[in-house]
Amino acid sequence: MTLLKIDSGIDTGPIYGYYSYPFDVRRDTPAVIHNRVVYDNLDALERKLKDIHDGKAEPMRILGRVSNVWGQPWLSRYFALKRNVTKR
Repeated sequence: MTLLKIDSGIDTGPIYGYYSYPFDVRRDTPAVIHNRVVYDNLDALERKLKDIHDGKAEPMRILGRVSNVWGQPWLSRYFALKRNVTKR
């Protein structure tokens, strides 16, 4: 998950952090992954949002990043990943 400030572009605003958690592709569904990445990072997100509000947070330096449309991974890609991991 990326915490970024919305600007006039698409996913081009300043980035304040990347967040994840060690999901298990065999067990965790896309909905679980989406929810857990937020829930497991609530304390860090709270601190970062307070720092942003207080003007203490500096965005990460990302040079040369171009505007692009991003979204949730396709369900078919999730099932392909799950199938590949299960075969191992």
